[in-house]
Parts: sequence; C-alpha cells; structure tokens
Amino acid sequence: KLGARTAASAPRQAKRSRHDGTGASVGVAVHDLFAARVRMGMRAPLCTFFNNLLPFQVRPAFVDTCVATLNADTAKSLRLPSVERGLVGWREMRELMIKAGASDASLTNEWVANAYKWIVWTQACMARAFPEKYAFGVLSESAVLQRMLYKYEREINRAERPHVRRILEKDENPGAPAVYVVSAIRSMTTASGIGNVPTMSEIEISDGWYSVRARLDAKLTRAVREGRLRVGYKIFVVGAELRGVTDAVSPLSDDAEMAYVCLHVNGARLAPWDAALGRVTYNLTIPLRSVVPDGGVVPRMLIHVRHAYPMMHQERRDADKNVLRCEIAERRAHAEWQRARDSVLHELQDAMHNRIGGWGSEVDQERAIREALQEKNLYDRRTSAVLRLNVVGFMPSSKHESYRGPITRGSTSAILTIWDADEA
Repeated sequence: KLGARTAASAPRQAKRSRHDGTGASVGVAVHDLFAARVRMGMRAPLCTFFNNLLPFQVRPAFVDTCVATLNADTAKSLRLPSVERGLVGWREMRELMIKAGASDASLTNEWVANAYKWIVWTQACMARAFPEKYAFGVLSESAVLQRMLYKYEREINRAERPHVRRILEKDENPGAPAVYVVSAIRSMTTASGIGNVPTMSEIEISDGWYSVRARLDAKLTRAVREGRLRVGYKIFVVGAELRGVTDAVSPLSDDAEMAYVCLHVNGARLAPWDAALGRVTYNLTIPLRSVVPDGGVVPRMLIHVRHAYPMMHQERRDADKNVLRCEIAERRAHAEWQRARDSVLHELQDAMHNRIGGWGSEVDQERAIREALQEKNLYDRRTSAVLRLNVVGFMPSSKHESYRGPITRGSTSAILTIWDADEA
C-alpha cells in the first residue's frame, strides 16, 4: 500500500477507454490531464509556470514578427513549422490527432479550426508576455498538438462543456460570475446628439474555448477608449445578459453570430493576469464609492448601516401615480379605504336583497360586485413597504497592510432605498 504522501505524488495512469451504461466504448483517452500536476504539484498557481514573473516584465531581445502581430482573427490561418511536413495548419493537426487516437467522426472541421485558433493565439500571447521563457518553440507542432489533444480529452471524451458553450446552449445562467479574456475590439458607436465621443462599443470575449460578442455600456466604452481595457486583458463579469437569440444555439453555428451579451460597469472589473478563465465560484464585491448610478445591477457590496429611517408605504393607484405615506398616514388611509369599501358592499347587498337596480337570479353577482368596486377604485389596494437606509462604505484602515493612503475619489455614503421591503 502507498502512503498518503506517496499516493498524492504518484502519477495517475491515463484511462485507455471508457464505457457508458450499455457497455459501448465512449472514447479513447488521448491526453493525461494530470501530468502537469505531477510535475508542478497539486493545482499549482499559474504564476508558478512562469517563475513568478509578471507579463512583459522582461524586455525581449527578439520576438518573431509573426508572433508579435498575430491576433485572434488571423490565428486560424497560421501555418506552423514542422520537421516532417514543412508547414502544418489545422487540417494537418486534425490528421495528427486521429493518429494519436482521436475519433474521426468527432473531429469536425469547425471544431478543429476553432480549437486551433484559440490555442495558437494563446501561445502567441504567452510568447509576447514572457519572451525569455517562450520566445522560441511556443508555436511548434508538438506544443500546439498537445494543447489540442487536451481540449479533445476534456470537451469530447469527458463531455466537459466550456462556459460560453453552456451559455449559448441555454444550460448556464449568463449572469453567473465568470472570467473572460478580451480577444478583439469590434466597433465603437457614437449616439446621435452626443458629439464625437463613443457611447457604446462592441468587443469579443472568450473563455479560451469559444467566443461571444459583448456590448458595453458608456462607462466601459470609456475604459476601452482610454486604453484601460485592451485586447488580452481579463475581466471578471457578473450579471451579463444574453441577447440576440431566443433558442439554444451551438457556439460554432451561424446562429451564434447573432448572439451577444450586455456588460455593465457595476458588474465588470479587471481580473488578475493569471486568473483562470470560465465559470468561477466566488462573487464580485465592489466598494460603494465606485458604484455608477446607471451602471447596471450591483452584484455585492459591503456597507455599514448608519441610520434606518421609519418605514414608508407606497400605494400604486395608476400607471403613473404613486402615493408615499408614513406609517400613521398609511393606517389612516387604509381605514378610510376599508370604510368606503364596506359602504359600497352594504349598498350592493341591500340592492341584491331587495332585487332593485336590475338585480336578479340570472345576474352574475360576483362579477357585478367586482365591476362595481373597480369603478370606484375599491376592489383592491396595491401597497408595498419602502425602507430607506443611510449607509456608508467600508474604508481601509490605516493600520491594514493594504492601506495606500486616504481615498478621496467617489462618494462614501448614500441613501439606500429598498422597495417591497415587506417581501424581502
């Protein structure tokens, strides 16, 4: 028997085949998903693979022109050098994957071309960010092939669908917390009457497997215009909205080109460079001073309640008319409404009993009472509780290690209004 320490460090043998409930073979394993954990340790941080260096910390002595100019749109057409084949592209990679044990029927041209595109672009980005470690050999035939076999093993053999695919197939909430990478900036739109300043932009975001268009609000568009949100940056997104499609679509179909997500500044923040892409289990907490009034839903915020005002009650009379009352005025208004309603009901009851005013056995009494009460706005009373709080955001303490001096930007106190507080 292996000890606990020995068993944890022992390499796991790749399964050669798996079976479903009927005993039929599902797929042959083509990649060991745990090989990196054996070399670097269990779930080692991403920065460990780069010797704890930051991106672009080391200036390159030489970077290939192809690597320096490659983007997500041109990555699919790149052909890599090969010792045996000269130059290889995604079609030749498909043949190599089949020789390695991948299923010919599962490797569609669309899937292979998409996987090749994102792998080549990712490898080129690493070569630009860490030229001392990846300046040469990062776009080799073997390196790209191993990454494609890794994607095949996870998505096809193990049926682990990526986050963007699950969103487009309507199996994942698009507003769930996730980390994306900005793969392209598509357009900058200026609304009429605003001037020459763009008020909306469209970018492309990816989870490293698939991509989807994203439309930004005015604040995020300003960040793109000022260079604070660029291609290659990772963003933490909460509360995104999927639009453009009503039914589930495949991420590689033509219908997926109509889909896009709407991002708002209150639910989007820059993520660390080594953050894992895709769905995450933690949420986003933003300070009160950075909340934008028209910036969408605030996912989470830490505040201190300084004062709670007395409970108010809102009565909705018409579509455009609401009345806000205090607790005493609400009790008085409810009593007056109840007396007026009881008076009308007594009159209707007397008319029904004496059979006057057209009342008879053939009359739908319940409907007649409802129409009579609705005519005088006494059928029901739509009210809800409203709670107002004076809140203040948490400020960093001067004794804390993360303190960087007093913060003067943004408001640190606000009036928080909770509508329908009786239902919360």
